[in-house]
Amino acid sequence: MNIPAIVKAASNNGCLLSNEELNFLPAARLNRDCFCTSLDSSALKIALSSEPGMDGLHELIEERCPYLFSARPIFVSYRQSKRIADVIAAIESVISLPSYRARVLTDAPDIAKHNPDDAKGVFFGYDFHIHDDTLALIEINTNAGGAMLNAAMAKAHRSCCLSDSELTRAIDSGATLEDTIFNMFESEWALSQRSQR
Repeated sequence: MNIPAIVKAASNNGCLLSNEELNFLPAARLNRDCFCTSLDSSALKIALSSEPGMDGLHELIEERCPYLFSARPIFVSYRQSKRIADVIAAIESVISLPSYRARVLTDAPDIAKHNPDDAKGVFFGYDFHIHDDTLALIEINTNAGGAMLNAAMAKAHRSCCLSDSELTRAIDSGATLEDTIFNMFESEWALSQRSQR
């Protein structure tokens, strides 16, 4: 994929840091000092309007929730990412314990007691708030509806912090995410069908 000339021309505009600094800085400093990453509104409109059945979605978002998409990303450090992964692993290890499941399902309705066997569920969302060294898990949900919006947004963010090849991969990640989501649904469907035999 070729990088559009406008993206190349925008490279380094608005960033207070050199490319060398960007490669070695902690996430907190990038969040504080790097203003070069921005949401390309035109690219977002195209991404939101290009799929069948999405007519008018961009206009609806602009009308009802114009701040749905952040103009700047939040940089997450390796340490923060690892802490998030550790919290998720701990939660999943606890909820898989038979004693935990028996306790929480005691008074649950029958539908909650359904055992999907191999199916794990699609769109489990672990929502974290991050501020400096503070990491807060605010909710776990099963309707991570923002996934497709994130796929569209991935196609519309531009950054001076990325090389041309990294920017190409970032833009392409939107399509990859869509494929991953589709494959996840397909896999879960197959697993749930097998468990009903």
